[in-house]
Amino acid sequence: MKKSVEIVKFKQMYDFIIFLLSKTCNEISQEKLNNELRNSFITGICECISDKNDEFYGKCCGTFYLNTMSEKEGIFSADDYFLFFSNIGIFIFHTDNKGHLKECEFFYESEYFPEFYLEILKEFKTDSGFKNYMKYLKVNDVKLRTLAELKEVFSIEKTNVIEVE
Repeated sequence: MKKSVEIVKFKQMYDFIIFLLSKTCNEISQEKLNNELRNSFITGICECISDKNDEFYGKCCGTFYLNTMSEKEGIFSADDYFLFFSNIGIFIFHTDNKGHLKECEFFYESEYFPEFYLEILKEFKTDSGFKNYMKYLKVNDVKLRTLAELKEVFSIEKTNVIEVE
């Protein structure tokens, strides 16, 4: 049985995604972003704790997967992705064939890991899996930050829009 949880249950992550998208998708109104995301469900998380990707990026993975219940076309380009670099991490948004978000690939700098991502981890990991993840964070001296702290220090270093043909 596949688990899915409405993203609105994770209020701070919801707000963080809206914050990130409003910084990078200026052409899309806040209202449209909210309407789009409200229909989304988190269906899973990346199961890596520290793999080659984390070593390559030098980041802490906070990736999760989304699905939507909407039959309408989404507000983003279909089957596309865009990424941007910031002082707190690398953020990659993937879309499905209808233009809805399907994956949020987030790689945080170790001093800017969101404490609110732990709520999602608790929902999708076993107790022992969650404990192992917490050990990983401690061993790697990862600093947990609040939403307010992340918003305060956030700045985009470079924005790349990649179009897939």
